[in-house]
Amino acid sequence: MTSILMSILLFLQLGMSCKKEPSIAPCENSENPSVKVNKNFDLIWDVKVNEVFSCRATIVTPNEVIYWTWKGAGHNDYMVAFNKSTGDTLWHRDATGGTNNHRLIGNYIYSDIDERLVCIDPSTGNEVWRFSPAYLSDYVYADGSIYAFFDQGNSADSTALYKINPLSGSAMHLYSVYTSDRAGYSQSPRGIAYWKHPNGNEIIFAQSTGVNVSVGRCDYFVIDITGDSMYWDLGNYFNTSARGFTPLLEGNNIYISGGFAGVASLNLVTKSTNWKVSEPTASQTGGKYAVIADGKLFKEVGNFGHFNVLNLLNGNQLKTYSGIGTNFRGSPLRFFNNKVYFTTTDVLGIVETSTGNMIQNLHFSEYVGETAGGPQSGMDVDPSNGYIYTTRGYSFVCIKEK
Repeated sequence: MTSILMSILLFLQLGMSCKKEPSIAPCENSENPSVKVNKNFDLIWDVKVNEVFSCRATIVTPNEVIYWTWKGAGHNDYMVAFNKSTGDTLWHRDATGGTNNHRLIGNYIYSDIDERLVCIDPSTGNEVWRFSPAYLSDYVYADGSIYAFFDQGNSADSTALYKINPLSGSAMHLYSVYTSDRAGYSQSPRGIAYWKHPNGNEIIFAQSTGVNVSVGRCDYFVIDITGDSMYWDLGNYFNTSARGFTPLLEGNNIYISGGFAGVASLNLVTKSTNWKVSEPTASQTGGKYAVIADGKLFKEVGNFGHFNVLNLLNGNQLKTYSGIGTNFRGSPLRFFNNKVYFTTTDVLGIVETSTGNMIQNLHFSEYVGETAGGPQSGMDVDPSNGYIYTTRGYSFVCIKEK
């Protein structure tokens, strides 16, 4: 009851303290020198909150921007939606198990809430359906369906793959992976990709953490859904328990990372390694997000504090940016107008894809308008106009590049 009352109070504060700023002129405020402006960004709106919170995830829809957050020692999770143009509060709801594992698919948002796959209507915040045969590991949308792995925890004998209708939530079991086939290790896929073989077979690539008693490892395996068989078993490919970014598919090649253990390119047709590289200690990054653009792989900072740009052809390191903060939970990388956007504990960074150069670097101390504080892990970019939605200190904000 206490947490519910706190949530109600919080959103009353949200509604009462909403402050909408006009665009900030690219000059200092001579009337009040303590108010900092930024020559590279304009503030569209901000909503100040009079309570400590942390943003877990942000997603922009055609009409709303939705934040998943938690606050307080008990990590009371909630969701709040704003009109993305004005910053007006549209709705809010409790959402146990705050997460950044979400997808905008068509007109609905799909998210891991309380380790269950939940479909949410972004216009109302109402739950449309929930599917939970066990604990959700991870999921991917492809070819009109959702493919999701569910497991029973570290002591589970098996992990099951389902094919789910995104509109109705109806599901069909496709395949199970057993501990007896994995040297006694349970499996919990965190990062999966869907690929169609040239022969037409549907294939699922899985990056999966597993535990055998108290020993962990990260496995990679590939399932032929059509053939109901294991297509390729790479085992503990990086010889580590750490997992890296969600596997990225480009044509018939897939790119994987063993956290700080390195990065590899695999050919799914020939079942072979194109290249495999280690990251120098001085530029290691264990982040869970990466994107591919302009023949490059952009790899976010993780908790090692380095942003790396790699050559997609051979894995050579083209650029490394350090001293820009870290991000333990991971900041999603957003691609817009030939640029990659990311946040850390200290900065909002923008990297040009053609050159790999960081062209914007909004630091913690260089805030827009009167909104102070650093961005957190939740960030998204509106693909229609490039507006950036993130947090600054304890405000929800919308900003734009000038």
